[in-house]
Formats: sequence, C-alpha cells, structure tokens
Amino acid sequence: MKKRLSFLTMLVLILALTAVAVSFILLFFPVGNLVTGSAENSSAVSASLALIIATIGLVIALYMQSAEYRRETEIVDGLQEARILLELMVSRVAVAQGGGHENKNLRFENEKQQLIETLKGSAGRFLNYIRITKDIAASGNKLPESWRLLYVHTGNILNAEQLNECATDLVGLLALLKSISGDDVHKHANKVISVHSIDALNAKEDIIIRAFREITEDKQNRAQAQDADLDPKDLARIIDELRSKMNESEQGRRAIKELEDSIARATSGDAKAAAYIVSIHKTLIKPG
Repeated sequence: MKKRLSFLTMLVLILALTAVAVSFILLFFPVGNLVTGSAENSSAVSASLALIIATIGLVIALYMQSAEYRRETEIVDGLQEARILLELMVSRVAVAQGGGHENKNLRFENEKQQLIETLKGSAGRFLNYIRITKDIAASGNKLPESWRLLYVHTGNILNAEQLNECATDLVGLLALLKSISGDDVHKHANKVISVHSIDALNAKEDIIIRAFREITEDKQNRAQAQDADLDPKDLARIIDELRSKMNESEQGRRAIKELEDSIARATSGDAKAAAYIVSIHKTLIKPG
C-alpha cells in the first residue's frame, strides 16, 4: 500500500516538474519554436502534459477511496493503536519497578478495555488470520511458532489485575505486533473479509484452546462415568430428593414432568441418563 502510493505520488511530482520545465522552454527559448512550430502547438503540448498529470492524480484519488486502501488503513491504524497501548503499559511497569522500589498498585482496567475494543476490529481479525496461517505452516514443517501464543498473551493480560503480573505477556504480544511488516498487511488485508479467511480459521483449531478443550472434555467424561457408576439405592435416593425439592414450586413441578423420561431411563440402567440426573442433583441440592 505505502510503496504503491509513494510510487504514484513520485510519478506525479516528476511529471509536474517536467511539465513546468517543458512549458518554460517552449515559451522562453528559441528551441521551443523549432519543436512546436507555433503557439497553438505549444499550448497543445502543455495541455497534454497537464492531462497526464491530472489522470494520474485521479488514479491516486480513486485508489485512496477504494475499499482496499481503506481496509489496509484500518488495519494499520488498529495495529498502531495496539502497539502504542502496549508500549505505554510496558513503560508503566518499567517506571514502577525502577528507583530501588516496586509499586504493585498498577491497575489498568481502562487499558484492558481499549485493548479489547482494538482487537475486536479489523486489526484483531487480521492478527487472528496471521496466527492461524503461521500455525498451519509451522505444523506442516513441525516447527515451533511464537504466534501460537497470541491468545495466551492476550488472555493473561486481560485476566491480570495488576500490570506487573503480566509484564512478560505484554512484551510477548508487543513483539508479535512488531514482527508485522507493511508487506504483510498489503498481502493479507483483503483476506480478512473473504470467505477464504473463514475456511482458513476453521481449518485448524488453536493449539492452546484445543489442549484445554481436550482436558476439560476428559474431566467431564470421567465425572460423568463416576456419576453413572452408582448403587441403585443411591440413585433412587437422589431421584427422591430431586422430586421432593422440585415439587416445592410450580416451576419445579413442570421441570419434573420434563425430566420423567430421563428418570425412567436412569432407573432402568441408562448410564448417560443417570449421569444427567446426578448433575441436576448437584446443581439443585448441595451435598450434605
């Protein structure tokens, strides 16, 4: 984006200076009469140069109004806002820890909200796209990839109460943002709003989120298996306690009617239904 705009601007400047020089020569030097032959021809040459310059100027204006330019500008502005915000927070930590004493009262709720708003926009979608593409490339070559920590750094920053609790993540996230070049923005900006970007994001789940999800699902499965492995007498007691508790209100009685099928299946030995009944019991009745 910047290179293309600089080239067009430089071209207009060169042509404008050329037009001024040619017009000056045609008007004030004898060679002008030899080249053009008449004043009408001189005017025609000057007008042609002016038309070329105006055309290129129009191209620049249209380019700056194009969706591509606006999208790239939004991403660059968002990334710059995030970088400045992170640099300010890193500076606060550095200053607070200097001078031989450490100030632990470094709350930053406003900065966290600003960071959230920035990452919800075009810059955030762009970062997410960069993360997934780099993750896929690194996985194919079995290489480590620092962009996999994008969510980890961001999550730690948003969950921290004090700035000094997430100083390492501030520096890590700032390093990721600084690694993005103008060529990266120009190359990938148009993909942020395309269907291909959605396909790419769905192609591979974030490695940290996948690991956490698998651990959580494993814990849930173990808990359900444990809940389902009940003595029939214990299950009957749980069902009686549920009915007694829920029959205390009209809403509870309506809910019991909806649960009767699950209760019947749990009583007949359905392990999943039994786990479902036990989970409701844990929610409504605290273990005594």
